[in-house]
Amino acid sequence: MVNFKKLEEEGYFITIDKRSKEYKEYKKWKAKESEDTIIWRAVNERLSSTMSRADFKIMCELHAKHFNHKYKEICTCSKSTIRQWISELNNKLL
Repeated sequence: MVNFKKLEEEGYFITIDKRSKEYKEYKKWKAKESEDTIIWRAVNERLSSTMSRADFKIMCELHAKHFNHKYKEICTCSKSTIRQWISELNNKLL
């Protein structure tokens, strides 16, 4: 799998032919990434000492998608795991 984020940071897509298949795949990835970023930013703004059930499910979906694992809802009693997932999503999406 192509690591578009790394290539983007290296400036690879500045020099590539805009008509290439690889560039088109990059643009699809960029559009999808930005959609997830918008969703996560909205959830992150609502976070306080509590998290709504809907935001919890969004967090689980985004974590599964971006960290390549099956969707699972972690135990809500595990505050440290929840904080870890929030931190990981913040680092990846924001």
